[in-house]
Amino acid sequence: MNAQTPANPETVTPVRPAQIPPTQTPPVAAAKPRRRWGLILALPLVLLTGGATYWVTGGRYETTENANMHQARINIASDIGGRVVAVSVADGKPVTKGSVMFRVDPEPYRLALLQADAAVQTARLQVQQLKGAYAAAVANYRVASDDSAFQSDELQRQIALSSKGVSTGTQLDAVRNTARRAAEQASLAQVAVANAEAALGGDPDIDTDAHPAVLAALVAREQAQYKLNLTEVKAPGDGLVYQATSFKPGQFVVAGAPLFTLLTTGDIWVE
Repeated sequence: MNAQTPANPETVTPVRPAQIPPTQTPPVAAAKPRRRWGLILALPLVLLTGGATYWVTGGRYETTENANMHQARINIASDIGGRVVAVSVADGKPVTKGSVMFRVDPEPYRLALLQADAAVQTARLQVQQLKGAYAAAVANYRVASDDSAFQSDELQRQIALSSKGVSTGTQLDAVRNTARRAAEQASLAQVAVANAEAALGGDPDIDTDAHPAVLAALVAREQAQYKLNLTEVKAPGDGLVYQATSFKPGQFVVAGAPLFTLLTTGDIWVE
């Protein structure tokens, strides 16, 4: 019997599905924070640029139909009274700071300055006389003091002689009276020295111009000079003269009374 032996079948290895590596997902999570920080940093730059553009192109100005232009106004007045002898301004005309606008008659103030000068010289002379009086008082006190000392010694001598019976009582009384008068003269001379020293402010060596009387005279002179300088009224700033139509030479002005107005050109603002 022909038996057919089946051929050995080849060993078949079962096919497994190919292993596909998992798809790499891009790191989206890391990219998002970077974009977020970029936006955060860019936002202030955008706002700053936009704000600057708005300010430059007119955003800093406010449009209004009710704006008013203002100028600083200064009332011009004289600090001293007197008659106006010269006027250098006119209504509506410009002036510059420091320029003379008008002059008040300086003659009364010039005479007052001369009187103040004379008062200073008089005060200085008086101080010199006080110093001379002090020196004389000191010299007189020295003489009186020496005489008093001599008479005191003479009295002691007469007392000694009287005790020995050499000097009479009449002689002793005469010497005693002389010594008493000498002591009184010395005391009066000492008071005169004190008074002369007090007249010099307690300092016999004081400088003449440091004496209170001279200082007062010097202050009065400075005040007289100051008032003389005020006879020239100068512009406090640049501006335009306003309301000066009636201001003319010959007019008598009172200290502090407004005369006209100065519209300053430096201080202008809008409200």
